[in-house]
Amino acid sequence: MAQKQFEVLTPWQEVDDEGSLSRWPLVTSEFSLSRWSDITGQESANIPPEPNLVSILAEADETVLDVIEQDARFLILWEEYT
Repeated sequence: MAQKQFEVLTPWQEVDDEGSLSRWPLVTSEFSLSRWSDITGQESANIPPEPNLVSILAEADETVLDVIEQDARFLILWEEYT
């Protein structure tokens, strides 16, 4: 299956584990991505709760990307074959 690289706007998840706050992009826990990196350009602690969006650069199978595109929680900004 062909791989695609893409940029996606995704909400982040937040977990407070006994006073230790951690945040990560929701799309990374919902879908099987080959790889991803945060391209938001700021520390997760500084991401404002509204609009609760971060931008990541990711790579996934074309079929996975098709499913992500159907999910209204995520917005694909661009995509290309790798």
